[in-house]
Amino acid sequence: MRSKKIQHVGVSAHRLKSNPMEKVFAEAWKERNDPVSYRPIGTLQTLLCSKGDGIIERELTQEEATAAATVIQWLGSPVGFSWLRQTLENTKKFGGVCCKGMEL
Repeated sequence: MRSKKIQHVGVSAHRLKSNPMEKVFAEAWKERNDPVSYRPIGTLQTLLCSKGDGIIERELTQEEATAAATVIQWLGSPVGFSWLRQTLENTKKFGGVCCKGMEL
C-alpha cells in the first residue's frame, strides 16, 4: 500500500497565482485524479496502471503524477492553449468533429 498520498501538482505550480487559465486546468486535473471526488481511482492511474479494464496492476508514481500535472497545467498557459486551439482547429480537416457529438 502507498505510504504517501500522490500529489497531482505540476513543477510550475507557483505560476497558478498569476495565471488563472493554468489554475483552471490544474485544479480540474487535480480533481479528476482525486479518488474521493471522482471515483475510486483517478484518471491518470486508470490510464497508466491498468489495461483499460479498471483493474489496477501497479501503483502510480509521484514522478508520473508530477509529469502529467505539468503538461495539463501547460495546456492552460498562453503557449499551451494556443497549441491546443490550433490542434482542435486542425480537426476541421476531418469534418470539424473531433469526437462523436463534439463539434468545434
